[in-house]
Amino acid sequence: MNREERVPIVPLDEVVFNLNLPISFLKADVEGFERELLWGAQETIRRYKPRLSICTYHLPDDWREIPRIVESFKVGYRVKFSGLFNHMYGW
Repeated sequence: MNREERVPIVPLDEVVFNLNLPISFLKADVEGFERELLWGAQETIRRYKPRLSICTYHLPDDWREIPRIVESFKVGYRVKFSGLFNHMYGW
């Protein structure tokens, strides 16, 4: 069966704000949408400064662009690449 469904997409900042969730760790492997997730979580990242583990292998320049996005938030993360599948860690 070939079925199409619409799924609402909500920025993480909105979810965190609406549920009043303190965030200390953010891990993302969202199949190529890591950049969009980060842009939608920038206020959460600025406010809570969670440790990050973000996949950087879905798009060819993820290894460069994802750290640039995080650095643009001016939180002061140190970036380290680690793991078999190239995750970016920030803390």
